[in-house]
Amino acid sequence: IEKVTTFMYDFLTDNNLLYTSKLSIVVSLWSEVKKSLNKRGVRFDKFKEIDIRWTNEELVEMMNKRLLYYSVDKKTPVTLSSLVTNENQLAVIMELADRSPRSLINLLGYILYEEHTNNVREFSVDALTKGYMMYCRKFDYVSAQPSRTGKGSDLTAWITRLLRIKLSQFTLEQYMAHFNLKKNTALKHIETLIQFNLIRDSLYQTDSGDIKYDVCDPRIRYLINRGIQDLD
Repeated sequence: IEKVTTFMYDFLTDNNLLYTSKLSIVVSLWSEVKKSLNKRGVRFDKFKEIDIRWTNEELVEMMNKRLLYYSVDKKTPVTLSSLVTNENQLAVIMELADRSPRSLINLLGYILYEEHTNNVREFSVDALTKGYMMYCRKFDYVSAQPSRTGKGSDLTAWITRLLRIKLSQFTLEQYMAHFNLKKNTALKHIETLIQFNLIRDSLYQTDSGDIKYDVCDPRIRYLINRGIQDLD
């Protein structure tokens, strides 16, 4: 983050450059970079950032086009809403896809595999439930992280640590108590988890003013909420 901040500082303080209509700058993990740039005094009130990530509506449109191509009956093609008729289940799918077309396709692939046949008009509840679990456990978390996070085994170990605390939101004190750690060690763990983009500061604090940390990834939250303690 600091290297990106240093590299971009001169660009983002040159208003003439920023007002150039033929120029665009795309930044991954923008919320973290923006926070770092703010500390350097970069102002963002003179131009607006644009979120280019996919919306749920765009994901549905994309998937319906793919399903139309593979549907035998083009007049009444299979759609995402015909495969998943329950709105609550559809909401789970969109949350786990996390605005990524690749993730949505992979998730539906896991669900389809659990049906044990390709001739499907509607997913069963059993296939949906098993598909969610397999998708979350087998998800390529390493590729979803920036290269600065190091080896995949390290990331898996930290995800496992989050699963074993069994909380999708926790305080430093809860983390210390669960793993029987001293404060300085626990703070280093929290710093590493934030660096891996696995947790972030919550907008809310406890009544005593303690900071709460939220698990970022919806797939990890899904596993935590169902008592899963490892990815295997």
